[in-house]
Amino acid sequence: MDDLTIESALLKGTEFLKSLNIPAARLEMELILAASLDLDRLHLYLNLKNPFPLEIREKSRAMLTRRKNREPLAYILGHKEFYGLRFEVSPAVLIPRPETEILVDRAIKWSIDWIEKHGSVTMCDIGTGSGAIAVACAHEQKKRGLDVNWIASDISQDALNIAQLNARNHAVEDRIDFRLGKFFEPLDSPVDCLCSNPPYIPDGDESTLQPGRIGTLACNHHKCSRISKARRWIVS
Repeated sequence: MDDLTIESALLKGTEFLKSLNIPAARLEMELILAASLDLDRLHLYLNLKNPFPLEIREKSRAMLTRRKNREPLAYILGHKEFYGLRFEVSPAVLIPRPETEILVDRAIKWSIDWIEKHGSVTMCDIGTGSGAIAVACAHEQKKRGLDVNWIASDISQDALNIAQLNARNHAVEDRIDFRLGKFFEPLDSPVDCLCSNPPYIPDGDESTLQPGRIGTLACNHHKCSRISKARRWIVS
């Protein structure tokens, strides 16, 4: 008789991920099992002593195989938490990084200071990807009653589709104007603030990254030089 419990599956899966030298193996296995069972982590723990259903095992095995092949967990799950919000992601976008929350904090604080002096504000997220920056800022600004208009641009229509989905999921689609185009091309006039967190992996550095952390895009020094061209798109 098969008596595998959810807890046993968690322990075995964690050891498997550890054998692959994957950081936070326990957390990753918790998320894989929770997704397989359609539970949040709290209810996963409340059900640890329950049997691990046979029909769910193949689903979790498939996820572990994808992780073994170094596919990022966020792509496997189809979402990533950022700034306390759930963002849908796919290989069409880079995965939001926790460090980018610092940029969101600073953008929100800047908008508060600007509005106190000038009233409404227009902010722009260049290379929006999943929409993490614009959506997280717009969501918090809406909660605070701040009058902020956002422009979010990306060169990829697939990325914009995901960003628009995230904006709808967090009820800020009316605060963000999504535009297709490269760098500053979608802008037809200066804005009050530019925000961007583009890929910044210099050429030749890919081999130094942890497995699964190489995105589909990389920013070399030539591309990053475009930052110096941003000044003319900001209201002085």
